Amino acid sequence: MIGATVSKIRLMTNKELKAEGWEGTPVYHIPTVIEFNNGTRIYASCDDEGNGPGALFGINKAGESIFISVEKK
Repeated sequence: MIGATVSKIRLMTNKELKAEGWEGTPVYHIPTVIEFNNGTRIYASCDDEGNGPGALFGINKAGESIFISVEKK
């Protein structure tokens, strides 16, 4: 992943939800997917076993908390 750049940020598709076993996820819990220029896609899980989708949080350079989210169109 070193040197990869973000190419797109979007909501997970129904096909991806089904592949993870998350097809019953309510529309307000659809996870954000970050796509990179090397084809890698990452998204949050509620735990390290992948039992459900999760939310992406972080901290910017100023030390402020951020939440990464995409509006469903």
